[in-house]
Order: sequence, then C-alpha cells, then structure tokens
Amino acid sequence: MSAPTSLGGDPRSPVRRPLHRAGRRFLGVPVTVAGASLLGATVALAYFVASAASGANAPEALAGAIGQGQAPGGFIVSGRDVSVSWSATTNAFAYTISRTNVAPGSLSTTLNGSCAGKPIGTSCSDTGLPENGTSTTTWTYTNTPLRDNWIGTASASSTQISVPGPTLSLSQTAFTTVGGATNATVANFFDGEGVIYCIDQNTTPCGGAQLATDTVPASGGTVTTNAVPIPAGLSVGSHTVYAIGSSGSLPSASISVSAGSATQLGFSTQPGGGANGASWATQPSAAVEDAYGNTVTGSSASISLAIATQPGSGATLTCTTNPLAASSGVATFAGCKIVGTAGTYTLSATSAGLTTATSGSFTITFGAATQLAFSTQPGGGANGAAWVTQPKVTVEDSGGNTVTGSSASISLAIATQPGSGATLTCTTNPLAASSGVATFAGCKIVGTAGTYTLSATSAGLTTATSGSFTLTFGAATQLAFSTQPGGGANGAAWGTQPKVTVEDSGGNKVTGSSASITLAIASQPGSGATLTCTANPKSASSGVASFAGCKIVGSAGMYTLSATSAGLTTAASGSFTLTFGAATQLVFSTQPGGGASGAAWATQPVVTVEDSGGNTVTSSLASITLAIASQPGSGATLTCTTNPLAASSGVASFAGCQIAGTAGSYTLNAKATGLTTAISASFNI
Repeated sequence: MSAPTSLGGDPRSPVRRPLHRAGRRFLGVPVTVAGASLLGATVALAYFVASAASGANAPEALAGAIGQGQAPGGFIVSGRDVSVSWSATTNAFAYTISRTNVAPGSLSTTLNGSCAGKPIGTSCSDTGLPENGTSTTTWTYTNTPLRDNWIGTASASSTQISVPGPTLSLSQTAFTTVGGATNATVANFFDGEGVIYCIDQNTTPCGGAQLATDTVPASGGTVTTNAVPIPAGLSVGSHTVYAIGSSGSLPSASISVSAGSATQLGFSTQPGGGANGASWATQPSAAVEDAYGNTVTGSSASISLAIATQPGSGATLTCTTNPLAASSGVATFAGCKIVGTAGTYTLSATSAGLTTATSGSFTITFGAATQLAFSTQPGGGANGAAWVTQPKVTVEDSGGNTVTGSSASISLAIATQPGSGATLTCTTNPLAASSGVATFAGCKIVGTAGTYTLSATSAGLTTATSGSFTLTFGAATQLAFSTQPGGGANGAAWGTQPKVTVEDSGGNKVTGSSASITLAIASQPGSGATLTCTANPKSASSGVASFAGCKIVGSAGMYTLSATSAGLTTAASGSFTLTFGAATQLVFSTQPGGGASGAAWATQPVVTVEDSGGNTVTSSLASITLAIASQPGSGATLTCTTNPLAASSGVASFAGCQIAGTAGSYTLNAKATGLTTAISASFNI
C-alpha cells in the first residue's frame, strides 16, 4: 500500500506533536508493515508521517487515514443563494465543495461565497447561482475532505436541488387605456442587483418605455416597488412588463388593457363610394371609442351617418338603417348610397355625448341614365330667327350627373306657348347625344311673340322642361286685320272701323313699322260699290294703321276688304254686312208695260223706295204718286186703282194703271216727299 508522505504539515494540526515512540500506527492502532499491507488489500488508506517540531528526535511514523466525504444535504435556497451543509469526515481538517449543473447542464459551476474556498466547518454559502432565463435550474453538490495536503475521497453527489428563476409579480394586472399603477415584486434576483421596469421592451435603455427603477437589497434577491406607473394610451390588449436586472435577470408579467370610457366616434371602415344611386361595395363602420381610439366593446350607442361635405348641394344619403345601434361598440352600416352630384364626399358619424367623426374622402361617379335636363337653356329671340343661345340637353343619372357614355336620341318640342300653332325647327331634331350631351343648332320658333318653354324627350328617360324664354317680333312680312271692319248701313261710316297690323311671319306686330297701308273692297254682292275712309292709304303707327270714317256705298250684302302695302303679304278682312241706308230716292223696280189707250196695262209699274246705294228701304211707308212724265202730244190722262199709293216694306206695287191719250211713246215719273223722283223707262200706248 502506498503511503504519500507530508513533510511538515498544517501547524493547526493536533497531531503535529513530538513522537514519543517509534513505530507506525493506523488510526492509532499499532500494526506492522506487513499487517498494513494486508489491510491495504481491503481498505484504502491515506497515510501521513509527522516529525517532532524540534527535529531533534529521530523520525517516527504515526499512521492515520481520512475518511470518505459525506454527501451534502440540508440545503436552504434563498433567491440565488444556496446554504450547503454536510456531516464531518474523520480526520478531515477542511473540505473542497463542488457544484454540478444538472439542468439545463450548461451553466457555470464556479462557486461563490464561502463555498468558494476550503471551508473548515461543515457548512458554507454558495451565492449568486447563475440563471437560465426565468427557468428553474437543477444542481447537485459534492464535498472532498482535506487534511493538510492530503485529499480524501470525494463524497457521492447530493440529492438534486432546484433554484427558481427570477420572477416578477404585479399586484394589479387589469387596466384601462387611462393607465394606473401597480406594485411590482421581483424575487430570485441576484443580491444587490439593480432593476429597471419597462413596458413591452426587454432591453435597456428602454427610453419612453421605462416605468420605474429599484435595487434588490444585498441581503436577499427580493424587492417590492410600490406604485409602478402604467402609462395612459396603451393599446387595448395584452402588454408585458419586464423587470430588467443589471446582472441579467429578465422576468416578465402580463397586463391586460381594456378600453376606457366612450368619448368619441371613429370610422373603423371607411365608406367606399361608387356610382350615384348605387349601394357602395365597401360599407362604412363607425366605432364607439375611448379617448385613445380604442373600441368600447360594451357600447350600443345609436350612431347616425350624414353627408359632411359634398361637391355641390342637395345630395341625399340613405342606408338600410340609419341611425344604427352599435353592436359590441361598432355600428356596421349596410345599403348606404348617395344620390347627388358626382365628385368627392365625406361622411360624419354622430351620437349623443360623443365627439363626431368625419370619414375619409370618397368619390361618387355617375350612375345609370334616368332623366334629361337642359344643361344650356334656349335663349329665345325674334320670331323666325335662330336663337343666339342654342339649347343643350344632357342625359343624367338620378343625381343629375352627366352619363357620358350615353348616345340617346333626344327630341325637342314646344311645351308651352302664349297661343297656339307655333312651330319649332332645328337643324337636326331629334339629335343623338354625344358623350351624354345633345347640342342643338339652328333652333327657332315661328309663332306668337311671348313666353315659351321647350320639352326634351327620349325613350326610357324622364322628360325635361326648359326654363321660360321670350319670342319677340321678327321682320315685317305680312298684313293682318287686327280689328275687322264692322259694316253697317249703306253710305254710313261703320261703328267698328278696321285696324290693320304689320306682322312678322309668326303674326307678331312689328311695332317699329310705319308702312303705308291701303284699304280696298275685295269682294261685294254685286259691283260698283265704293269705299271711302277719312285717310286711305294710311301710315302705320307702331305697326298699326287705325282707319277712320270708312264706309261703303253699294248694294246691301256681304263684303270683304283687302289691305295692301308694298313688300308685304296682302291681308283680307273677315266678311261684313252692308245693310240699306236712309231712303233717298225712288226707282221703278218694275217698268210700266204700256198697252192700248184706255186699257189697263198687262205689266203694272212697281216703285221702290231706295237708299243711295239702290237698296230697298224696307221700312219705308212713303206715299208715292205716279204721273205722266213725257207723252207724244198733250192731254193724255193716267189713272190707277190707287194713286198715290203708300209703299209697303218700301215697295209700292201699283194696279189698274192705264193712259187715255194719243198713241205713241210715254214715260212716267214717281214722286214722294223728300225723295228723288224716279223716271220710268219709255213704253208705248
């Protein structure tokens, strides 16, 4: 058996003393060398030899042995520190402690604290065990007994001990977006380790994410930091608070942030816009939000949408339901559409007690063609003349937007006029729209001056009516009796005197005309009638010639007049009646037939009371006397049944008339007071 020798020894050793007798001993038992060799076959021994301190005596050997180390136990884990204890080993003056990392198996095994040296007693403290993130680490310990420079057999490994990873716990973990504060406790940190608390950031410096700082006391790895602030404005959801240790500790804890009180509205989905009058592909959603824009899921507020801005005015917004109650804080609208001018719009979302939201801008384009509209109104003008401003008609959708893809055929017509019979003509009518607009040309009206409107029609589209415009008189083209001659008694000025107007082609008075106009008899019941007026021809004044003193001497009956003027179409008056006038003369309406002397004639004379125009004055009862006006000699006598004879209805029909006298040629005269005498035609006796 080998026996390593120590020359000298630990001065603290109780066996370093003078040896009083020679020989070798094994644990104080005298043995022979041979005996020791025999024992060596069964027991492992550590030998040492000690000499007298003075060295005066001859060396003597005192045999001794160190027992095997005892497995450590009695562990106390405090933070990152472990207190280790073990049972004493025979003849051991000191120990060497070793630490092994079981899990994860890659951490440093360097000892710290009092376990780092050669502890003399049976316990030591191993401080600052390394971390494996926040996971628990598992370790075992062994000890090896020492005596002077002699090293005993190492102990078996201890039972496994667990050292918890660093932890962070919060006294409060639920917050709203307005923030708050919580107490934060870190445990299992390194003694004296500095701590920085950060939100959602696990490295330092964490800048604006830093919440608070603290230091773990030197006496242990735990510290509680009161009132760690949780900032306002964190997003709704889960957030992480990190405790970042200056020695590498990095535990974390989760907090949840929910929305605060409802303060405002926001568009969680913007309106998509689209064609006028059509529901948008992307319908708007309005959310009830807290002051930081988080949806307040518990709200069922009633939310109303309206048009906030538009390219013109008068647009209307409709949705399937509006206002709409929020569900879980969001009102998801459907069927929303705008009827209005194409262009850029925004919407507003309102709810009682909440700040109004304005949407992003969106575009309304033109929709399906539904109607016509006069985009340029007809300008009007003189009768028969093309207007300076020609009408334009646009094909529109329900919002009044031009449907640029339309080529609809559009027809213009007179919608209203001051009289009747006016005619509208254009260069082309109907006219096909180009890019949704029909631009008419050459449009004019022949008709009565005054106020007109036009209509524009096209199959399948709502008719448009233009604004009113004025037709004025045009160039003088014709004459017309604006007051018809009234007629009356023969030879008497008519009660209604004729007026003749200078007109344009539409029958409108040309007020600037002073044309010279002549009246004449156009038709009469016989012939020879004469027309006289105070002035004839007569110049028009403001387009009208007002005649005076007009009368006709002629046969009673139906007449018409004509009005003529150079360069103008002649006008014919309406027919009027000439009646008999005052009795002025007598005429033989039936001539005496003559016959044998002293015999009554076969044809008896009839005398008529007439006016100056030769018309029977049917009202006359004049007493008429017949007499011989001329005879072949003298002394002849005329006799009639009644003579003088009163006219009946203006006619005196004589009877029984005869002459007794010389045969030959005779004439009669007829007389009545105040009337021109009539002389008969000659007849024979």
